[in-house]
Amino acid sequence: MKPYFRLTIAFVALCFFIIGYVAGGIIYAAGGGEVFFVPSALLTKYDGFVGGLLAFGAGLLAYFGIRDQLNQTAAMEEERRKREEVAARVVLPLALSATLDYCQSCCKLIAELFPASSHAHGINMRISKLPPLPRTELLVQQNTLRFATEPQVTQLSQLLIFSQIQNSRLTELADRSESTVVTRYSLLARLCDAVKLHFFASRLFEYARGTPPPSGRALSFANSAFNCGIVIEDIEGLENLISRREELLASDPYI
Repeated sequence: MKPYFRLTIAFVALCFFIIGYVAGGIIYAAGGGEVFFVPSALLTKYDGFVGGLLAFGAGLLAYFGIRDQLNQTAAMEEERRKREEVAARVVLPLALSATLDYCQSCCKLIAELFPASSHAHGINMRISKLPPLPRTELLVQQNTLRFATEPQVTQLSQLLIFSQIQNSRLTELADRSESTVVTRYSLLARLCDAVKLHFFASRLFEYARGTPPPSGRALSFANSAFNCGIVIEDIEGLENLISRREELLASDPYI
């Protein structure tokens, strides 16, 4: 039996005892007897105390009743959130796969733009067609975020925010390519953005599938670059830039 119910029973029993005690004394006095424990003077003297005791008991019962009701409401809300989270996670792997495909397309496009010579300053080539950002899948990720808990809330937020940042930076690079030379560092930075976005999406797959991560598997920017078809050592300057971005991940995830 819960403490709240035990307290309720005790309080009700106390109320019946006091009412019966007083009523019995009054009836006894009405018959001409002496009210041995309930003289009128005693009732007059302690009526405030008895009333306060009853009021305190009633307030205590109300407090425990409201607290129990709030706990039940919170438990029901948590159960609803868990069901919504499971429903959202069912389609999350497909949305994450679309993001990975987008990252791979971006990496392939940018890698093909690098000049043949590592000493070249940049390229003078128009970037005409960019891979489309999977916007419908972003809505799926956003819906999952509504019902997730930490650390997935932070990870999904970073994925959604950086998806828009990466796409905006790449679009700006394509716009600049129409009128000016695109520097080698700009290509390196945009390639690193795509690798980083791939990393953000990859680390959510275990959560989406509801399975623990495989033992011995460590996600990294280097793994994401490899999965995007990029050999870091083949592009001069990329390894240092990726390492620097990975070091700053905790302090500035959107750089």
